[in-house]
This record gives sequence, structure tokens and C-alpha cells, in this order.
Amino acid sequence: MTLDTKNLLNWGTWFRGIILVLLGIATYYLLYYVVSILAIIQFVITLVSGSQNQQLKGFGDMLATFIADSVYYITYATDTPPAPFDQLKTEKKVASKTKKGK
Repeated sequence: MTLDTKNLLNWGTWFRGIILVLLGIATYYLLYYVVSILAIIQFVITLVSGSQNQQLKGFGDMLATFIADSVYYITYATDTPPAPFDQLKTEKKVASKTKKGK
């Protein structure tokens, strides 16, 4: 394996590295704290009322999707970052297209 200096200067590689660090930290805290608290609250609500809270259920689904998408991106299983980072990539593409059009 040889060192390719072109990769060291590639903004896309550095951008992905920054997102990887941010997603890694966010995913850790989401998994450890938020999911634990969400599970406890949902359990208590179910214990007291006999039924699940639908808003928490929807939030849990959204959270699970974000965590799964983050892990896919962190492990290079996909090149599409999860929201809101997918918007940053889109804005970058739009900016480059408008510069080319001028």
C-alpha cells in the first residue's frame, strides 16, 4: 500500500472524517442515554396505563432509523450520510452546480 497525497488533500475525505467523528459521538450518546431513558419512560407508561405511548413509539422508530443510518455511514456500508448531514452534502453539490453555470 502506497501513500497517495491526492487523498490527503481531498476535501471530501476530510469532510467525511469530520462527520464520522460527530456521528460516532452522537450515536454513542443516543444509544447509551437517550434510548435507555426512552425505554424506561415507555415501560413506566405501559405499566401505568396498559398501553404504549404512540408519540414515544414514533420517536423511537425515528431514533432507531437515525442510529442505523449512522452506523451504515460510519462503517462505509453507504456513502449517503444520515440527516441532517445529507443536507450539507446536497448544499455543497448545489453550490458547485451554480458556480459551473455562471
